[in-house]
Amino acid sequence: EKLGRSVGYQIRLESVMSPFTRLLYCTTGIILRRLESDPNLEGVTHVIVDEVHERSEESDFLLMILRDVLKIRPDLKVILMSATINAALFSQYFNACAVLEIPGKTFPVQQFFLEDAIEYTEYVLEENSPYSRPHKHNNAAPHYDGRTTGKGIRLSDVEEGVIPIRGASEPASDKIPDMNLSPQQLKLRYSHYSGSTLKTL
Repeated sequence: EKLGRSVGYQIRLESVMSPFTRLLYCTTGIILRRLESDPNLEGVTHVIVDEVHERSEESDFLLMILRDVLKIRPDLKVILMSATINAALFSQYFNACAVLEIPGKTFPVQQFFLEDAIEYTEYVLEENSPYSRPHKHNNAAPHYDGRTTGKGIRLSDVEEGVIPIRGASEPASDKIPDMNLSPQQLKLRYSHYSGSTLKTL
């Protein structure tokens, strides 16, 4: 079925609906604007407010008006939904209305990082790719000039592990991004990954 028939939506400056629409998704601002011209929400049977715990001036004002509308329209069904709502607080505000709890289920979550995606997909970055790092043939430690390396790098950054000394064979600090690691340090950081993945990294 085409959008705008039974199900439609309305946001600011955009509306996809028709006289046949029975379920309308809209913003808080849209329903407040409708309440200005239709304070009793004639023709509306249900109002569902999702993520009601995300408090704002607009949403709180909407709940105030809906509570007043219920005094005139006791047949109107107002449904407040949230996964983290203080149910007792909102139930009390709406004259001790019924609370329906649907138990949720958590699923195990496993983390994957860029190096995992490269390893699993066997993706290989071409050497002439604009995203590849330029080759560095000089692995000697930089010459220090006073408190700098002579290349615009502060010596304190090297001492604190923010920037590695090229050619170092010991594991680098986690603060150092991959792009600043020497090939030896990159291999130490990702010791459980294949050579192809290391090359792409």
